[in-house]
Amino acid sequence: MKSRFVILIVFAFLMAQTGFSQQPKLKFDNLLHDFGTINETDGHVQHTFICTNTSNDTLKINRVNSSKHYAKAEWSNKKILPGGTSYVKVSFIPKDHEGKFKTPINVLTTESGFPVQQVFITGTVNPRPKTYVDYYPKNIGNLRFNKTHLAIDNLKNHESRTDSFLIYNEWDKPMTLSIENVPAYMNIEIIPEVLEPSKSGIIRVSFDASKSTTWGLSYNFYKLITNDTLTPRKNITVGANVVEDFSKMTAEERKNSPTITFDKKTHNFGQINQGDLAEYNFEFSNTGKEDLIIRRTKAACGCTSTKMEKTVLKPGESSKVNIVFNSRGYKGKKRKSITVISNDPDHSVVMLFIEMNVLTQ
Repeated sequence: MKSRFVILIVFAFLMAQTGFSQQPKLKFDNLLHDFGTINETDGHVQHTFICTNTSNDTLKINRVNSSKHYAKAEWSNKKILPGGTSYVKVSFIPKDHEGKFKTPINVLTTESGFPVQQVFITGTVNPRPKTYVDYYPKNIGNLRFNKTHLAIDNLKNHESRTDSFLIYNEWDKPMTLSIENVPAYMNIEIIPEVLEPSKSGIIRVSFDASKSTTWGLSYNFYKLITNDTLTPRKNITVGANVVEDFSKMTAEERKNSPTITFDKKTHNFGQINQGDLAEYNFEFSNTGKEDLIIRRTKAACGCTSTKMEKTVLKPGESSKVNIVFNSRGYKGKKRKSITVISNDPDHSVVMLFIEMNVLTQ
């Protein structure tokens, strides 16, 4: 009974202490400001939060930040004496941010027991009237696009997928459109092929991975040919990441599959002189039970070349991939990656890295 009483006393004491410790000594007049309803076209709005030092110590606001680009903060970095006040001024920028919002602002102080506080701004933004520029933000000459790059991600090697560019003719004349050098694994359809002034159209792109011989990430660059006198040839890009589909493999097939095993995946050349060629061979083996097929080897930049010694390895066989880094034009510490794609279902994509410190003379 006595021990239970002691426990209750200690618990009450701890709760009381916790309650006191949770009360900041740098107190704000309010922790939330509601801007109400504002128009996107009105420009930024501001509110100033006032804080008071209720402690016997001198405090200071070290820093104020927000994770949102549309909220900016100013503050006084002067020392706040006991009983003194300071401020945090928050600006909200409604441009391109329609609808309701509630944004925290982090206030970092020198108060030991409560170094971080949060104040909030909230409200609702009425959107501005949209024009064709909002829907087609990219322009090349007199033709506007919703985007100039298509990204087709994780496309299985037997799949075909379709995506589109949306276009708008802001020229005062009809614009003719065509495209050249389309590979067999792609189909590009332009609707319509003559786009009247102030009209929209579509460039529909279909990518058939079963007809492609390129594994992994690749970029296809195309010229859109037009009669636009400002920019007649317009660049568009289609990126696709073709991956092997292992989803239908049985447990037995996966157990007996090939396995790619590298001796190491990172090599450091140490210090090299600018202009030197640094060469290294990454060695690897097939430690699985079926033939290992190297689908593709690709360096992340043109400064690095790769050459695979052998692309088909029987179980137990070894090979190497030769890496040559050209340091011309580089200086300081660098790290470059090389991607190796194979038919190993558990390690179909392996990343290799080379590191170096390029010295200038």
